[in-house]
Amino acid sequence: MNRWIAFILIMVSYINSFAQGSDALHIQLLSKADQKPIAGASVNSLTESTIVTKTDRDGKSHINKITYPVSLRFSHLSYASKTVQFDRPGEYTVELESNVQELEEAVVQTGYQAIPKERATGSFSFLTNRDLNRRPSEGLVDRLEGTVSGLTIDSRLSGRNALMLRGYATIKSDNTPLIILDGAPFEGDITALDPNALESITFLKDAAASSIWGARAGNGVLVITSKSAKLNEGTKVNLSLNNTWEAAPERYYSKFLLNSSDFIGYEQYLYDNGYYNAQKANAGYRKFTPVVELLLKRDKGLLSAEDVSNQIAGLAQQDVRKDLDRYYFGTGYKQQYNAQISNGNAKAANLLSLTWNKANTSADRQKDSRILLQFNSTFKPAEWLDFNPTLSWNLGNQNNRLLNYADYIYPYAKLADENGNYLPVIHDYNGIFLDAQKQSGRLDWGYSPLDEMDKRLFANEHNEFIAGFNSNIRLGYGLTAQLLYNYQNISDLQTFNYDRDSYYARNMVNSFAYENNSQLLFPIREGAILDKSRSKTQAHLGRTQLNYSATIGLSNINLLLGAEVKQTTLVGDKSTVYGFDPETLTYQDMDFSTRFTRFPAGSKSSIPSGIGFTDRIDRFVSYYFNGSYLYRQRYLLSFSARKDASNLFGVNTNQRAVPLWSSGLAWTASEEHFLPKDLIVDYLKLRTTFGYSGNVNKSLTRYSTARYSTSLLTGLPSAQIQTPPNEDLRWEKVSTVNIGLDLATKNRAVSVSFDYYQKKGRDLIGESALDPTTGFFVGQRFSFTGNTASLNTEGIDLRIDGRKNFGAVEWMPSLLFNWNRNKVMKFSGTAPSSLLASSFAVPVEGKPMSPLYSVPWAGLDPVDGSPRFWYKGEISKDYTAIRSKMTFDDLQYHGSALPLYTGSLINRLKYKSFDLSFSMLYAFGGYLRRPTINYSTLATNWFGHEDYTKRWIKPGDELATDVPAIPKVADLDKWSILNSYSSVLVEKADYIFLKDVRLGIDLRTLNSTWLNRSFKNASFFVLVNNVGQLWVANSAKIDPMTNESYLGRPRLWSIGINVGL
Repeated sequence: MNRWIAFILIMVSYINSFAQGSDALHIQLLSKADQKPIAGASVNSLTESTIVTKTDRDGKSHINKITYPVSLRFSHLSYASKTVQFDRPGEYTVELESNVQELEEAVVQTGYQAIPKERATGSFSFLTNRDLNRRPSEGLVDRLEGTVSGLTIDSRLSGRNALMLRGYATIKSDNTPLIILDGAPFEGDITALDPNALESITFLKDAAASSIWGARAGNGVLVITSKSAKLNEGTKVNLSLNNTWEAAPERYYSKFLLNSSDFIGYEQYLYDNGYYNAQKANAGYRKFTPVVELLLKRDKGLLSAEDVSNQIAGLAQQDVRKDLDRYYFGTGYKQQYNAQISNGNAKAANLLSLTWNKANTSADRQKDSRILLQFNSTFKPAEWLDFNPTLSWNLGNQNNRLLNYADYIYPYAKLADENGNYLPVIHDYNGIFLDAQKQSGRLDWGYSPLDEMDKRLFANEHNEFIAGFNSNIRLGYGLTAQLLYNYQNISDLQTFNYDRDSYYARNMVNSFAYENNSQLLFPIREGAILDKSRSKTQAHLGRTQLNYSATIGLSNINLLLGAEVKQTTLVGDKSTVYGFDPETLTYQDMDFSTRFTRFPAGSKSSIPSGIGFTDRIDRFVSYYFNGSYLYRQRYLLSFSARKDASNLFGVNTNQRAVPLWSSGLAWTASEEHFLPKDLIVDYLKLRTTFGYSGNVNKSLTRYSTARYSTSLLTGLPSAQIQTPPNEDLRWEKVSTVNIGLDLATKNRAVSVSFDYYQKKGRDLIGESALDPTTGFFVGQRFSFTGNTASLNTEGIDLRIDGRKNFGAVEWMPSLLFNWNRNKVMKFSGTAPSSLLASSFAVPVEGKPMSPLYSVPWAGLDPVDGSPRFWYKGEISKDYTAIRSKMTFDDLQYHGSALPLYTGSLINRLKYKSFDLSFSMLYAFGGYLRRPTINYSTLATNWFGHEDYTKRWIKPGDELATDVPAIPKVADLDKWSILNSYSSVLVEKADYIFLKDVRLGIDLRTLNSTWLNRSFKNASFFVLVNNVGQLWVANSAKIDPMTNESYLGRPRLWSIGINVGL
């Protein structure tokens, strides 16, 4: 009976629509540029409020019950709005002109679905393939810098770890955003991705945008979408070539090297004042420089005073910086080639992308090569079915022979003679000891940095394989079922190969050799040493999802419901092989259990085995829901929820419902009829969201853990309990409030996106003190690690885009502004001394995550030039008390080491065939600590600083300098550390940096018949990257971006060409 009633209703509806068909409008909306249909465009009447609809996926809209004439307004975020009057029914085609934004920019990719931006309440940012390829580089991270509001890149870090979206959301856990690649969490390194094969990146910033990813989305989400072939697009071939020359970076020698004369003067001061008295009696083995060796030989009568004076004068003329410039630095050369072939018909489409990267530095001591292959297909055997298999493979090799050029190099060291022959320098042992060992039967113990680089090799082989399958089944009635499977296999093989003649191998052989009955025995035989470390990550993701979309009257409803399971395994091992022969692939069996007496130190230790194993498995089971309700194309409500269970969490956590959810409201005010028609604002949207997302610390477990070792007393296995069991271990929870506004004037002359947000991290991983009787000893103290900390963060993201024509010149500026500050609300376990040792995130309750503290400076003592500090309200030189008893109140707090205000300015000028652009980065509100001279490290490791020349020498100098005098030999360590962290060294870290300048030429617009006939597109560009600082706030003119490095950012010159066939 019910079936007959349904049949009659359907027939009545059909007859009714047929009867009214003669009065209906049938409109197809097309892009004027390429005649492709525009889906999801709003269609509303300026006279009848009941006419509100959207175009379907074919760009079509059918409207009945109309009183003619009628004026309809067609709008889409990616196109200029258009109003058309229709006087009679019929079939019409309407064309819209594209505005400054790309079509794909108007689509939000969440990893679970693609939705039009106007149907989103959350905070999103987009980068298209054009944006990613504006600044060519090997990796993706450099291409992102200064392109997205809310995204900051910490120049002190590299790769994925350098990314931070809207500041800190955690304290002790991973702070990097979740990376989603083609719908699945990406377990590899973002730097390994091929930017040429990427279609877009969507940045999910607030809870409404990211909470659907649940317990891993607390730091924001980057949704990366690969390029794919499109149906009915025919055959396309695209070729691109980029060549980059990397200039030698600026070397900050003054940060660690004195000039030779000053250093020799300091050595003579130490020698004359008793620093080397022990060596005068017995030279021993500990290192000292050639000058000290000459002075010792003079005093023992082995050399005359005149000979020593002449040799020292000769050493004073040598400058190791010249050798470093010659053998360590030079012009690097990088190449990148990409070929893409795609083909699409009505039933199938395929795309193949192949990229080859190669990079060499000068002297061929660092080489990188990488091959990246990507293939994906789309098959549509029926209107109700499509499926998309994907495949990618990434094979990379890195060979590195470079040593740290700042390691224990004295200013007058000579690395090679005039003919380029490598020379030995003092490294671990002094020259007198080395001379004595030549007759001992041990191997030659000389150390040559240049020779060592030729005889040691660090190699990394990266192999990344990803395969996936995505299917969409349209069930009818607005329902679509989606099935997804993703597999990732990422492996790395790291090898340290020390040649048998390398210093490292010879030092190991010599130091473990010992005498037995006047015979020298070698537990480690002469031969190469091979360290290998393997790791493999395998991830499986399965997902089933049901989508529902319907338009009912003036309402548009979109729902999705899904479940997914994910398993990630990480296995690894490492080992060390001694006496390795690469010709025969043989090695020496070692005795790793015996504790030998090391020569010449006399300490006991076993031969390092290097053996270690890693085996970890993570499992997630998740259920999620997302829905949105849109009324009259202007009132929008969204809701999202997710439940996660994992073997990482405690049992009590998995048994409870997970409160990870979000909701959002948006009002598209520009769709209202009461607004004036001549209003300059063409698009206006207000939105607000609230919700919870999470973060997972994979280093913790609900189980009790212990560290195994072998007892030095008994030789038996022992274990130290590290953490107690924690059945309440849970995800970190981050609540986010976001208030946003999007507006654009007519023809997108000005577009603005503004967001204010507040994040509150609760149940964050932190440390708490424990009673020692519990027996849990971690980090050299009794502590418990669990969900005990909290953090608040707030900020503003602002992006303003403009477009203005000056005759034939088109100007397109973009301003990005970010304000972000945070405050640790709850944390215990940070000692005052740790605040001075690092500028990275050190949590202190009531302060930001990267607080910069110092010891309050009270000037130099006018009598002897020693430093004075404020301590307990008084000027003090009680250095021992200050170091051992100082509290947080005794230190001076300056502010955050990370800037509060960051952003960029991008300007683009287009004139006929030419496209000129440049970008600048800026940062304000941060602080840095200038390095300075440390007389103790200058004596022991020869590590100096140019402040040595500004030191106090006589009374009255304290009025012109803050650099202390050289202390007495007995006091070298007395105040050096305190002085290095004094408040006088803290300055503002504000800067303005010219990131790049780019000139592009569209070759097809040059009116060349051959070019237009041969290529579908052809362009050429020249780019200079890392141009340089325009302004810095600090008095020493230190680059805040590289303050903690001995090298500046290298300048890169690139040229490239892109053609389409």
